[in-house]
Amino acid sequence: MLLDEDFFTLKAIVDDALSAFNKKEFDKSHKLCMNFLGRIPDDFLKYISDAFHIAGLIELSKGFLEQGRNKLEKASILYPPNSQVHAHLGYYYAEMDGDILKAEEKLKRAKELNPNDPSVERLENFLVRLKKDKIPGVMVNSMPKSATMSIWGSLHSGLGIPRVFISNNVRSYKYEIVDPEKAKKFVKGGCAAQGHLAATNLNLFLMERAGIDRMVIHVRDPRQAMLSWVHFIDKLYKTDSLIVLDYPLCDDYFSLTHEEQIHCEQYFLKKLEEKISVHIEHYMPMLIDWLIGWIEQEEHPKCNIKVKFTRFEDFKYEPEKFYRDILFFYNIDMARFKMPDFNLQGKSYFRKGLVEEFRDVFTPEQIEKVNDMIPDRIFKKFEWRK
Repeated sequence: MLLDEDFFTLKAIVDDALSAFNKKEFDKSHKLCMNFLGRIPDDFLKYISDAFHIAGLIELSKGFLEQGRNKLEKASILYPPNSQVHAHLGYYYAEMDGDILKAEEKLKRAKELNPNDPSVERLENFLVRLKKDKIPGVMVNSMPKSATMSIWGSLHSGLGIPRVFISNNVRSYKYEIVDPEKAKKFVKGGCAAQGHLAATNLNLFLMERAGIDRMVIHVRDPRQAMLSWVHFIDKLYKTDSLIVLDYPLCDDYFSLTHEEQIHCEQYFLKKLEEKISVHIEHYMPMLIDWLIGWIEQEEHPKCNIKVKFTRFEDFKYEPEKFYRDILFFYNIDMARFKMPDFNLQGKSYFRKGLVEEFRDVFTPEQIEKVNDMIPDRIFKKFEWRK
């Protein structure tokens, strides 16, 4: 039995089989392979496939798209007869990648394996609905920590359309760039996209070239967004996520060794007040630049992308109107949309979901400093009080 075998003994058998194969000693290689396979229980590969399958679905649900897809692909290779794996891959290609052709290929394979599998029927119905009820692509480009995932999920489920990205989907919005091929798929319609794209010349050029003519820009008071980010970074660090490397967390962060950057103890050992001060210096300027960039694009007479700003406050206090405004902007009939349960909306993503928590957390000096940093045009445009 495999579980009783020494790993290195089994590895040696495979190495010997490969060596014999390369020497064209095919009979010997085949004999060694059969020896190896004879030591593995019949269902063991299925169990390994199931583990990859389950882990992949969980990673997809958490937004780790590439890792999740890779695990589903491995599951399909390890145990090809599993129709559910092929159906779930079909959902991935339709929902996350916007690739209907690949989704249909996976559906065909799943139906060949088990046409009575409920997951196969659900995928087939989903693809039929996508083709029948085509609507424009809906793009919500948001400031980080402004309920992005909740809004994206509500548009996905409420309109019954797949979720896609039009960017390289890096975790740090500082480096997020439009992916031309993904943007072209988005323009074909029938999907909901999200991102944190900055209004750089490159991003605007790539979006216009792909044919994107409008976009919702969703914002939050940068003081509260920054506080939520401080807590988010702490959570990432506690789970050993390397995403923390995307941002300067310490005063001398970029002069540290790679190992020191990974741990960055001098930041994570600080008190909350000190962490906030670090982010006022390093993170707040990025939020301000992001906001100013999109305000200027909205006001630019030659901008070919129509911009509609939405605010976290409206999402929080007038959610039905919030979604109605987005759908009106995209000329989508409200009858097509199923409103989310506002009692449940965002519970999976919000830490607290407060609007002005920062006033009770920042010191008076920190509030004064950050208020001086934020241009008056931002306060005026979004009706945020100092």
